[in-house]
Amino acid sequence: MARDCGLRVPEFELVGRECWDHLVLQRFDRTRVGALHLHSFWGLDHASAGSRMHDYEFLHRAVLRLTGDSQELTECFGRMAFNVLTCNQDDHSKQHAFLFDGTAWKLSSAFDLTFSPNPTLGHAVPVSGNPSPSQKDLLAFARKIDVQNGREILERIQTVTASAKTYLAKNQVPERIALRVVEGISRKRDELRGNS
Repeated sequence: MARDCGLRVPEFELVGRECWDHLVLQRFDRTRVGALHLHSFWGLDHASAGSRMHDYEFLHRAVLRLTGDSQELTECFGRMAFNVLTCNQDDHSKQHAFLFDGTAWKLSSAFDLTFSPNPTLGHAVPVSGNPSPSQKDLLAFARKIDVQNGREILERIQTVTASAKTYLAKNQVPERIALRVVEGISRKRDELRGNS
């Protein structure tokens, strides 16, 4: 689903073995030449365990400073929007990482994009201090960090995530779990539209 939203994700395959399904990912920190240097956002800041001091604004500034690339900034905005729209509120700073190939930094492939609602605390990494941002907040954030196509990114993610039930069925997610995910994403989409 994240790939269809335009996000950079690793190659993966769902493999069934002895009544269990396993998600197998291609390592994005390895190439045919060797290992790439990977550093989490959390590690770059030397944050302490359980730290909730990070903010998506700080992450976006780090992306711009490390990469100097507006496309990487746009990718980061898309990931933030995806996390908000899919109720991935466990989006803490260890879930964001950078790769260095010996020449330049870039965002690693997106990882740990999981439905993980936390209605009490909201997002582990807030948007400009807000752990429960609205669509209006996300669009204002896009303008603030100079992402030109913020509305288009949000609309694409909303369109793709509206088909979450299809993605979950294709990957044989049990119906009781799929129902919870679809209801959560639908509720979040309605909340965002209602507050926009």
